[in-house]
Amino acid sequence: IQTSYLSRLGRQAVICHNCHADNVIGVLESKKLHEIDPADRGFRWTTLYGNVDDPNNPFSDYLLPPLTEAVHAQHLAHTPMYDGKGRTGACQGCHPAHRSNGSLANYPITTDGYNAFGPGGGNPNGDNRDAAGGCYVGRDVHSNPARYGEIPAGDLHLNAIGQWLKANVAEDTGTDKGIWCTNCHTQVQRALYKADHLSDPVNPNPANTVRDATSLADLANQLNAKGIAPPAATGATSWSAQLLAEMLDPGAHQPQDFTTLPWADAAGRTTDTIAWVSVDATLANPANPDPDGEYNVAIIGLDPVVAPATDLFGNPAPADTMAVNFDAATDGRDYWLSVGTPKCADCHTPPFVEGLGGVSTAYAVQLGLATPADEKETDSGAFPINQPTKYSNFRYTKGHQGITCQGCHESIHGLYPTTPPGYKGPRAIDETTWEQAGLLNNDSSHGPVKCATCHETNANGTVKGTDRITYNGVPITHDLQTAIAWAHTYLPGASKLDSTCLRCHGDRRNEVTCAELSNHMAKGRIELRHAQAVDAELGLGCGF
Repeated sequence: IQTSYLSRLGRQAVICHNCHADNVIGVLESKKLHEIDPADRGFRWTTLYGNVDDPNNPFSDYLLPPLTEAVHAQHLAHTPMYDGKGRTGACQGCHPAHRSNGSLANYPITTDGYNAFGPGGGNPNGDNRDAAGGCYVGRDVHSNPARYGEIPAGDLHLNAIGQWLKANVAEDTGTDKGIWCTNCHTQVQRALYKADHLSDPVNPNPANTVRDATSLADLANQLNAKGIAPPAATGATSWSAQLLAEMLDPGAHQPQDFTTLPWADAAGRTTDTIAWVSVDATLANPANPDPDGEYNVAIIGLDPVVAPATDLFGNPAPADTMAVNFDAATDGRDYWLSVGTPKCADCHTPPFVEGLGGVSTAYAVQLGLATPADEKETDSGAFPINQPTKYSNFRYTKGHQGITCQGCHESIHGLYPTTPPGYKGPRAIDETTWEQAGLLNNDSSHGPVKCATCHETNANGTVKGTDRITYNGVPITHDLQTAIAWAHTYLPGASKLDSTCLRCHGDRRNEVTCAELSNHMAKGRIELRHAQAVDAELGLGCGF
């Protein structure tokens, strides 16, 4: 950030975060216009934006928008760079051709600044997805035209949104070209997030989510039934299948173009609840500020859906407790936090979803809400980046026994399997990720990472000694896809009695004693964390 201006074409050094909030790097405050240098303010707001009412002090109390909102909304509104399909090409205008071979062939922007795959670039029938590839385009599994060579076509595990995108976007040309940036980064994902109130990510109660919808029409009905209104910028008062379709695949090809909607300002869309606070207790502490001079906020509850009956320590919640949205907590709004990022769960069915957010166990220990003994499993909690009862964002979530989802699937935008050599060019777009997966998998396949990377496996590719463990009634030892599905359910906190214990013997939960658990630990059969989990599950009171 401090040196990026050295390669910038412009009038002087500019560090965006000096004025614009950005949650990505923890800059939570934007400046107001009167806080900016007058000469610089006058140039930017009179010359660039035409605010000539008061050249020296236009809109002095105007709070500058978050960096993400300012960049995306301005660029998409002013220069959407539509391709021949009507979808914006501005995404790869800024995140374009980062390819391992360093070639600029088939670059997505023409020398005069047009989308090479759109009418402005002389390609009225062009398609952004035909670009040579880069940060996401033609690289990630969702944009990889060869993905079915690595993953079975029938194992996509799609919900209603995923099925709609597959039929109406990925296969809209008759061949599978994958999906585009704006099919994931939509306002719909925020509506899905708002509707969630989950206690189990892989077995969600249908009453506490809308992700089980059977069609876009069913999804619209469920959102309406929960009283979740469409964003004000849509002009709609209720959801419909057509509105959802326009938001899931925005662009000039739709009756209404909602390309800029995910980056709308506060008047166009509201943000969700971050926590419940005591107003009086917060405002009564100006003499006890945080290191940056802000109020110490008196947080009463962290569940963004249900008003707390007690505070975090079990005391009755104050009468002045109220819900506070992200706009009140950070000038960066909800961008790039769990509430404002796409989820696997937006398009895929459980158990192929993220874990739940919340307060990390380590932080809970600091607060006095847990003891060090509770830190027996790695969790996905990272409040306020993610939240209780809500799916976490991918980069913070953990799955199979505390392994990060990225550990087996790679990072978002570079998910295994990436596009192989020979599809977008003689070399792979991302050679490192392509070759990494092949090295990790014993069968040299290119991802996701399979059981044999960490475990001894049988001829089926499943873990040895899992004959007694079943998923949906099927022993996982007999079928790799069944084993993979089960592995996604074996999360931190999952029953050891239904998994670890069955590796050696049948179900003997009625025979377990503290002495037996101690004996197992002494012989190295189980770890302390396993004994603690079984003790807690059976309520033995061993106190390990």
